[in-house]
Amino acid sequence: MPHLLTPRILHDLPLDQPGDVAEFNFNEYASTFARLIADPATRTPLVIGMSGKWGSGKTTLLRTLQAKLNETQALKENLSKLSFANDDDENKNFRRCRTVWFNAWKYADEDELLVALVRVIVQTMADDDAVSQILSKALDPTYPRRDVVATVLSWFAIKLPGDVEVGLNTGVPKETPFAQKTALLDLFMETFDHLLAVWVSGNLFEKKIDPARNAVAVFIDDLDRCLPDKAVQVLEAIKLFLDRPGVAFVLAADEDAVRAAIEAHYQTQKITGQRASDYLEKIFQVRFGLPPLSSSQAAGYLATNLGKLDDQLAQNLDLIITGTEANPRQLKTFVNDLNVTWAILQNAGLAESALQADFMRWLALNRVSPAFGVKVRELHKDSRLDFIRDAAKWVDDRSHKAGEFSEWEGYEHRRLRDVLKRIAFSAKVTADVLDRFIFWSAPIAQAREAEATITLDDVKLSAEAVATGVEAEVKRTVEFARIAANPSLPDYWIPIPAGKFVMGSRDDNKLAQDNERPQHTVEIPYTYRIARYPVTNTEFAEFIQATGYKSDAAKADLPDHPVVRVSWRGAQEYCQWLTEKLRAGGMISAKEIIRLPTEAEWEKAARGEYGREWPWGDEWDPTKCNSREGELGTMTPVGKNSPQGDSLYGVAETVGNVWEWCQSKYEPYPYQASDGREDLAGDDSRVGRGGSWNLNRRYCRAACRGRFVPVNFYNNIGFRVARSPVSRS
Repeated sequence: MPHLLTPRILHDLPLDQPGDVAEFNFNEYASTFARLIADPATRTPLVIGMSGKWGSGKTTLLRTLQAKLNETQALKENLSKLSFANDDDENKNFRRCRTVWFNAWKYADEDELLVALVRVIVQTMADDDAVSQILSKALDPTYPRRDVVATVLSWFAIKLPGDVEVGLNTGVPKETPFAQKTALLDLFMETFDHLLAVWVSGNLFEKKIDPARNAVAVFIDDLDRCLPDKAVQVLEAIKLFLDRPGVAFVLAADEDAVRAAIEAHYQTQKITGQRASDYLEKIFQVRFGLPPLSSSQAAGYLATNLGKLDDQLAQNLDLIITGTEANPRQLKTFVNDLNVTWAILQNAGLAESALQADFMRWLALNRVSPAFGVKVRELHKDSRLDFIRDAAKWVDDRSHKAGEFSEWEGYEHRRLRDVLKRIAFSAKVTADVLDRFIFWSAPIAQAREAEATITLDDVKLSAEAVATGVEAEVKRTVEFARIAANPSLPDYWIPIPAGKFVMGSRDDNKLAQDNERPQHTVEIPYTYRIARYPVTNTEFAEFIQATGYKSDAAKADLPDHPVVRVSWRGAQEYCQWLTEKLRAGGMISAKEIIRLPTEAEWEKAARGEYGREWPWGDEWDPTKCNSREGELGTMTPVGKNSPQGDSLYGVAETVGNVWEWCQSKYEPYPYQASDGREDLAGDDSRVGRGGSWNLNRRYCRAACRGRFVPVNFYNNIGFRVARSPVSRS
């Protein structure tokens, strides 16, 4: 048995363990904000926004800041020992701070995030003995607002030390209309202020926080993962109910995503564009955008966490930084993908005559520009290296074969050009070696290029590879490629018969939302076909390459993942292009079109005729889809949960992983195709179905409906296509 490599990988967990060290200057960032919040001269209430793309380190920064503020309680009178104190701060009168952590995504399935936020704050305080005493007194029959306090606490199901539960019930909060809840919260705020003051000061007689001595910092994470209505609820809670002296809020979110949530929530009031930005200005007093990584930061991080910075990594660091958008998470996943895939190739005997550095260069090129990667893969094997080298020459001298590379001009392709400047394959990269790289970095695209002719005979496997299951994985990859990447194949399309089906949810369904009611019967009077899988990055990259469509949606490093960040209008353009392509190739008739499925078509394909709760049946099973319960925390490749999660008709992965655009306008039930909701014109909200990887089972149901802005781009919304006659009457 050959010597086997163990790949070194980088964790992507936020700081939450003793001894964890903040990287990328986060310690200095956190110290600055800790001084700001703990300084009595800083007026409160205060709202700070930490903005950055997913993977930029927002959660880590918040955790680091929280730990520093917690020092003010632990050290108490010895505040000169604070990690963020200077040597000349001996007499600095820093405020003592208490902190609360609220993960908005964790409570996204609750009807009112406002109530969830207040509940988390109260429960955090209730763990303190002094606060529990106050809560007990507030429940005394002689307390002036005892009924109000008891009612509000009953929503929260608060537990005091000793497992004593406070409230009028023993578990599930009362079903109280939201308007009534907000009114009662107003009355509760006097008691709430008292609780905050006692908690942060330790003085039972404090009625309100004294901002000169004390402060409470509430950290809100993952706001950008919530649906628009939920995200706006949190922002409104901050301004309307929790805007109080001595309280600071620190929110971590992608500002663009929050702005999009505001636009979606207030679209009827036309709060868009600059008005949405003005809305944010009213919420946040301080905004901080996490800067991109520098090469020196990345080098230090990799050297620290990999034990020793590999020479090949060190020599190509600028290339890696460019290819990963200087994003901490992308840097980690790039290195992890590289190390794991290379170890597999080595251990399976497939890396012969190749260098890891060359494989790294190809991965960076493929990641930074999916369209360029598709172009390379579409070329004849013997022409690919010359094409890449000519492209690199063109970057330095735009007159070199200018016509051939003119499509890569423009600002949107700047990162591709930056990578091409740094591409320098070694002499070991032959046509055969590059072909091997292409297959193992993007197996779907490789199989497509060969017109689904790749077989096991094309891959030389060692006995060890077969014994360890590599053969099975190759078989799965080849079969998946044959179907998922070729709309011309019959297996790609699932026929859905004409007829009636049950649409929506029953009144007694506790998981259902109001927009799913009333449950009713809908008849689709025609047979149609729907794609077995959502559109992948590889498929969308082909569209970009063929049309010049301006988009950064297709991710070359995730070829078999559903494409996201495609607007509803972008999906329409893809459907038009695919219609023309398949007609020209004789793969569909002139009387057929490719389009987004209507809401009714999508739901019937997902649940069958009789209203299944989930595609596979009425019993929840987290192993059959990619939802929050699976705790993967990211998208998965198309086909990962097939066939176990397939619908009755064999349609794969309709729930979980990514939301899917439907053709239909978002309108109330009952569904009627003839009432104008299927018109393609207008900027009305459009329907998304199926939920996504970052949502729980309530949203990953066949009947769940989402409302989204058609011109916006979302990180968890993709689409699949349908096929039907031009006339569906």
